[in-house]
Amino acid sequence: MHPADAPKLWIQESPDGVGTRIHNMIMGMAVAAKNGMNTAGFVSIPFECPIRVYHGAPYGVDPKIVYDFFFGLNSTDLFVNRRQPHVTKYANMAELEKYCTDVVPLGKPDPLAPGSQSMLDQSDVLMQFGALRTTKPQILQYLTKDRTSSAPSGPWRSGSGRARRRLPATGARPSRCTCGGATSSGSARTITGGRQTPGTWTRSTRSGTSRRRPGGG
Repeated sequence: MHPADAPKLWIQESPDGVGTRIHNMIMGMAVAAKNGMNTAGFVSIPFECPIRVYHGAPYGVDPKIVYDFFFGLNSTDLFVNRRQPHVTKYANMAELEKYCTDVVPLGKPDPLAPGSQSMLDQSDVLMQFGALRTTKPQILQYLTKDRTSSAPSGPWRSGSGRARRRLPATGARPSRCTCGGATSSGSARTITGGRQTPGTWTRSTRSGTSRRRPGGG
């Protein structure tokens, strides 16, 4: 688990059999954790009743009974019946992780901003993961303790080493710049975290290239 003010990720329940549903839920939680998010909850499958959390009965099985047994709690508390307001929707895992890098998205919602909430719209997270992450090192970033040292920087992480660290006792946090034209002029406002804007990333890259060239300053 990340701190309480970490960004959150909602995951769509799949319409498959209960075993595949749970597998998708676990993979969704792994994607959230690896990218520095907490799991906000799950959106149940569509149903004509606008207020009921509905799971259906795949192969004659009541998913709620299995959820309660597997997760060891009242699974109703994990679900909502529709996408929550003010939640940015991403089609799939690939689209979400495109904006979870060390560079703050330009002109797009930042899924790693403090307090932000996002949602994976496509429910087949397991298939998405299998298509995108095919090597053992890639897979281990999500499913072992290694993921804690490779998660993108956020308000509770350092920016360069991507390593978990303790915050100072005062609660002070490192600052980063937002995207926008003001960034290049040096007058951008700062927000928490250690990620870079496209402008700062470009300048630091050029600076490094200059130092590596013969005679570079």
